[in-house]
Amino acid sequence: MSKKKPWYIENPDSYNTLRREVENIFPELSFVERVGEVCIEGDLHILDNSGKVLYRFSIRVKLSEQSPRGLPTVWETGGRIPWERERHMNPHDGSACIYLPEEFWYENPNGISISEFIRGPLTGFLINQILIDKSENHKWLKGEWDHGENGIIEFYAEHLGTSEPNNILRCLTMLRKKDTKEIKGHWLCPCGSGHKLRDCHRLNINELHKRIPSEVTEASHTKLKRAVQELRNSH
Repeated sequence: MSKKKPWYIENPDSYNTLRREVENIFPELSFVERVGEVCIEGDLHILDNSGKVLYRFSIRVKLSEQSPRGLPTVWETGGRIPWERERHMNPHDGSACIYLPEEFWYENPNGISISEFIRGPLTGFLINQILIDKSENHKWLKGEWDHGENGIIEFYAEHLGTSEPNNILRCLTMLRKKDTKEIKGHWLCPCGSGHKLRDCHRLNINELHKRIPSEVTEASHTKLKRAVQELRNSH
């Protein structure tokens, strides 16, 4: 089966409309088209209440291939933010950890436009970075998840009441199903209570399935399964 083309190739009219909208709202940003990707690059200004520019960040925002309202990938390209996990930056490639994918889709089941993303989550992320530079004791606004597989465990633990990795894997196995009808009520609940799903966290599972795309749960299942296997092999 051939790979599905990115939405901006399949729907050039929607792409051009989006491009005009973003460049009108953020005149310091422009679209850059490369082979296999479309990025938004330039300076993003952090303004005070009067509209005065307080800070400038050089950024690159790679559009999601799946949807114009999907979660983009972001890099700060001016070297202002160190590539450290504590700063929510991926030390391997410098990408910004603005959202845990599950968190993004749970909060925004229909996604958000790229303009909303830049104005909201991205700007908030950069403001947090400014505040951290000013104070070592600054707490991340809106809370924060851990990194990698630990962040995945934390997210699902909040919805299932268990942080046991194998239980989270069972939950993700259910969420990978294409339809909730494939998730049977007589199955044991993945929370580890020993109760049947219909008598325990069925509503939670249904809500997670409704909000989070299967490709996200598939990726998390792969990442967590690999981490669990590596832990077993180390003992």
